[in-house]
Amino acid sequence: MDTSSTLLNNQSNSVYELRYQPALPISNGRLAMLLFLSTEIMFFTAILGAYIVLRFPQWQIWPTQEQVHVELWIGVLNTVILFGSCISLWLTTRRAAVDQTAAAKFWLLMTIGLAVAFLGVKGYEYYTKFENGLYPNANTALIYDSADQNYLSQTVEQFRKITSDLDAGVQSSSDDAKLETLNLIRLGVVEWTQHKVGSASDRAIQKQAIEAMAHQILPLEVNEEAGKYLVEEINEVRIAKQQLQARLEQTESQLKTSQANLRELTPGKEADAESRAAFADESQKAEDLTDKIGDIRKEMIPLKNRLSAVDALSESHNGINQTYGIKLPFVMPAGKAWANTYFLLTGFHLLHLIVGLGVLLFWMFVRFDKNRVPWLKNFGLYWHFVDLVWLVIFVIVYLT
Repeated sequence: MDTSSTLLNNQSNSVYELRYQPALPISNGRLAMLLFLSTEIMFFTAILGAYIVLRFPQWQIWPTQEQVHVELWIGVLNTVILFGSCISLWLTTRRAAVDQTAAAKFWLLMTIGLAVAFLGVKGYEYYTKFENGLYPNANTALIYDSADQNYLSQTVEQFRKITSDLDAGVQSSSDDAKLETLNLIRLGVVEWTQHKVGSASDRAIQKQAIEAMAHQILPLEVNEEAGKYLVEEINEVRIAKQQLQARLEQTESQLKTSQANLRELTPGKEADAESRAAFADESQKAEDLTDKIGDIRKEMIPLKNRLSAVDALSESHNGINQTYGIKLPFVMPAGKAWANTYFLLTGFHLLHLIVGLGVLLFWMFVRFDKNRVPWLKNFGLYWHFVDLVWLVIFVIVYLT
C-alpha cells in the first residue's frame, strides 16, 4: 500500500512539474539597452523633426550650403568613417566570440581610431563655421536675420573695434596699408550708411541703405535692388561732389581776388579812415572766404570717402568680410535658425559619439574573449544607433 502510493505520487510530480519561461527571451543587459535606445529614438525624433519643420516649408528662406559652408565631401567622409567603425566593432565581436583576444583588441583599437577621426573631421567643420561667424550665440554671434537699425549700430561698433585693435597691433607696412584701407571702408561704407539712415526720414530709403551695406559686407546672392540702389546713390554722390568742387573753385577764385585787393589796399601810416575801413572790410571778406573754403572741403570729405570706398570694393565680389579677413556682422535670412538647429543636431550626435568613445577607451584595459561577447553586442546596438542617426543628419543637412 505504501509502495503504490509513493509510486503514484512520483508519477504525479513528474507529469505536472512546473517550469517558468522569462517574459522576454533576452538578457537583462540587452533589455536595458533597448529601453535606453527607445528613449533616444524619441529624443532624436524631436530635434530632427524640429529641423525638418524649419527647413522645408516653402515660406522659409533657408541658407544654401555654400552660404553656411556645408561641404558635401565632409559629410561623405564622416559617413564612411562611421560605417567603417561599425564594421570594425562587428569584427571585434566576431574575434572575441572565438577567443582571439589579440585580434579582438586590434579591431577595437581600429574602432577607436575611426571614432577619433570622426571627431577630427567634425572639429575641422566646426572650425570653418566659427571662423565665418556661424554659431548660435546671442551675445557674440555675427548672424542677423534682417537688415535693421540694430544690425547697423552693431556693425558700426564692431568695425570701430576691429580698426582700433588693428591699429594697436600694427607691426609692418602691410598691416598699416590694411588699416588704412579698412578705415576708408569704415568711413565710406558703414559710417556713411549710419549718417545716411540718420538724415533720411523715409523708412524705405533707410531700409535700402542698410540692405546695400549688408550686401557689401557679405553678398549671399545677386541682389538687384541693392545693386540698383548703390548705382543711383553713387551717381548722386558724384554729382554732389562735382557741385561742391565747382563751389570750391569759385570760392578760391574769389579769395585770390580778395587777397589781391588786400595787397592794393594795404594802408600806410598816413592812410585816411576811409582807406582803413576799406582794408578792414576786404580783410573780413577774405577771412569769410577762407572759412567757406574750409567748410566746403570738410563737406567733401565724406563724399570722397564714399567714392573711394566703393572704388576699393568694386573689384571684390566676396564682400568686405572675406576680402579683408575680418568679422563684421552680416545678414542671413533664417541664419540663426540654421545655426541653432545645425549645432543642436550635430552637437548631440557628437556628444553620443564621445560617450561611446569613452566606453571603448575603457575597454582597452579589458581582456576580450567569448565571455565579453554580450557586452560587445549590447554596445553594438548603441553604436549602430549612433550611425543610423548620423545617416539621417547626413541626408537632411548635406544632401538637401
